[in-house]
Amino acid sequence: MRLFRWTVLLLLLSTSIVGAQVERPLSYQEVNVSDAPDRMTYPEDKMIKIMAGTTRHSRRSSPGDSRNDCGKIGITPQQLQDYQQTSTFIVNYTGFTPEAETAFQHAVDIWSRLITAEVPIEIDASFKDLGASTLGFACPTTLFLNVPGEPIPNTFYPSALADQFYGSDQEGSDIIAMFSNSFANWHYGLDGCPADDQFDFVTVVLHEIGHGLGVFGSPDVLSFPSQGLLGCYGFNLPNSTEYFPTIFDHFVENTDGDVKVTDFNPVYCWQELFDLYTGDELVFNAPNVNECNGGSPARLYDPEIFDVGSSYAHFEEDIYPEGTINALLTPFLSPGEAIHNPGCSIALLRDLGYNAHGFIKVVPTLGQWGLIILFLLLPILSLVAIKNKSRALLS
Repeated sequence: MRLFRWTVLLLLLSTSIVGAQVERPLSYQEVNVSDAPDRMTYPEDKMIKIMAGTTRHSRRSSPGDSRNDCGKIGITPQQLQDYQQTSTFIVNYTGFTPEAETAFQHAVDIWSRLITAEVPIEIDASFKDLGASTLGFACPTTLFLNVPGEPIPNTFYPSALADQFYGSDQEGSDIIAMFSNSFANWHYGLDGCPADDQFDFVTVVLHEIGHGLGVFGSPDVLSFPSQGLLGCYGFNLPNSTEYFPTIFDHFVENTDGDVKVTDFNPVYCWQELFDLYTGDELVFNAPNVNECNGGSPARLYDPEIFDVGSSYAHFEEDIYPEGTINALLTPFLSPGEAIHNPGCSIALLRDLGYNAHGFIKVVPTLGQWGLIILFLLLPILSLVAIKNKSRALLS
């Protein structure tokens, strides 16, 4: 079951006050079923974005990461050839310059070696004006509910992941992504070495594809006349006031672990959820992320003023600063910063249900092993031949 297409216009229906929580308004507008059968896409204000920032921290190394010639976390196309491609990404490019498309494809080639997917993942990518400070944003094109094979029932899964459970493509494009063409200081190189006043395009694309794959929750903050700001979560089905969480929402809680987002009835908006979203104690608690993060849940970005598009679905900026391997999933990118390894984002995707992993070395085929052995034996065989020839001349 899938959601219908969104429009930016919200229908604000009457609300009823029940104790400390308020019944939420419906947040969709119906469209003709023949125009958008059983699907939903997101308006731009629902997408998860990465913002241009100023330099925030001194650069620090992180154990286990791989530094390039300029001391940043980069990986070149030549280095990628050493690793197996384990999935296929199809990208539909709109408005890209050749150099922007080449950089985008490099980011795709990195992700294609970090996820094993039987069903190809399709991206609709646009290169357009996004305003003064937004570098890019993305989200799943479609969310799916109760697709056969989904591990947690009554939960919305992103299209790319739902297709893997289902075993075939269900809806065409899986990810909508947009990137700014108005920045004059993009670094389109593939070396991960932007100048101090440049933004690394490959890093931004890697970040946004992560959101499109499912680093994406359903939090919202609404204002009610008698209650003020309350926190909500979940997406609703057409013609229904029933709401369901995304798979990401299931793992979000406070640092003590005693307040989980999904503990609350999503039909209502809650003061406790607003406090959780803005209380400087939000974490993603799941086995693979915890292991990757040194045994602890990963801190999520939760500023005291809820920021649609940045709060909740990013790692905390101050905990994972610029220059560390887990900085890829933070909401701000500094000029001169480059991170071409998703770090613990890979573990997070594994917790969501992907077959996600680190880079896997290319293993030579039997024929290639034969050529390698022959190459190694050639000097020995040549030496033997020279010795035999010398003996023949002496005799």
